[in-house]
Amino acid sequence: MPRIAFVSCVRIPYKDAFDRNPPCVLDASEFEQPVWAHLLEQHLKTPFDAMLFLGDQVYTDYGQFHGGGNRPLKKNWSPDLFHRLLYTMYSAQYTKVAAFRHLMQQLHEDGVQIGMIWDDHDFGYNNGSGMELKFRNKLGSTKVLFEQFLNTVIQMPSAYPAIPAIPAMTPTQGIERIHNPITLEEDVEIVLLDGRFYRDVQVGGGASLLGPQWSHLKEKLESLPQGRLMIVCLGSPYSQTSQSWASNGSPYANYDEFTALAGAKHILFLTGDIHKNKLIPQQGFTEVISSGAHLPPRFFDDIRMPSNQHCFGLLDIDDTHVDVKLVTNNRVEISQTISRATGMLS
Repeated sequence: MPRIAFVSCVRIPYKDAFDRNPPCVLDASEFEQPVWAHLLEQHLKTPFDAMLFLGDQVYTDYGQFHGGGNRPLKKNWSPDLFHRLLYTMYSAQYTKVAAFRHLMQQLHEDGVQIGMIWDDHDFGYNNGSGMELKFRNKLGSTKVLFEQFLNTVIQMPSAYPAIPAIPAMTPTQGIERIHNPITLEEDVEIVLLDGRFYRDVQVGGGASLLGPQWSHLKEKLESLPQGRLMIVCLGSPYSQTSQSWASNGSPYANYDEFTALAGAKHILFLTGDIHKNKLIPQQGFTEVISSGAHLPPRFFDDIRMPSNQHCFGLLDIDDTHVDVKLVTNNRVEISQTISRATGMLS
């Protein structure tokens, strides 16, 4: 019976979130991230077959809230400054957060498959879009630094690699080809999608979200054998927010086609991003959201983004059902069962 763990949204805050002189200073008090110890405890009890990171592995908040302040937003920064900041965040997550490294080492030793996709913050800035012209000269940095972090996590060297040179060329495709689909046993397939690289600046209204990935996803869905479970992973949710595929009722391209196929094939849609655990029945399939792997104190303590929160999700899959557990602060907050025959709660 395959077991899958998944997380998204890991914040390391800054000592002064509005310091005017970049680069920022990381807050060493926040290198303790309890979620990784909780996940290690779960793995040692019942081993994972796959560990999925569903976006915002790091949270580059610096410059995000400065629409009327004295600093420019990150998308207006020089490529060199942007490059150095993103590298600082990734390398700090690996070198400074001991519990994260211990978990990764154990998963590596046990042969657990690791999947990782980016969302807006490891892409560069809040609600970042690859099709935004002001951001095009930073796409190379975004891609090479994300790949460096992913490869480091998979290979687990003793030291984090040195900062790479800024690529001379703008990449022509996203990260979707970094990962082949992950297959668990013979009847469970995990598809990892890039929802940022091809995303248009405009929101919804048939704008691009997946770009050329859609044709590959559609082909996979149409040819999916009966009884085989496909878990579709995207950094952004399927529904409910302006950054979701549904885009608050003005959907991105292929939303209707995907909805019909996902419902007919009873897939499982797995994501993060909205900063709280949620399980949402759709038409013939279920959307599962686990978010806020590390939302430390002093962040927005409201219903949208509660602070001091540490979340992860677990899927236990058998021939007929998927048992879903969404955990907050090491306590099971949501526990439900999804029927593989219908894709719905049972």
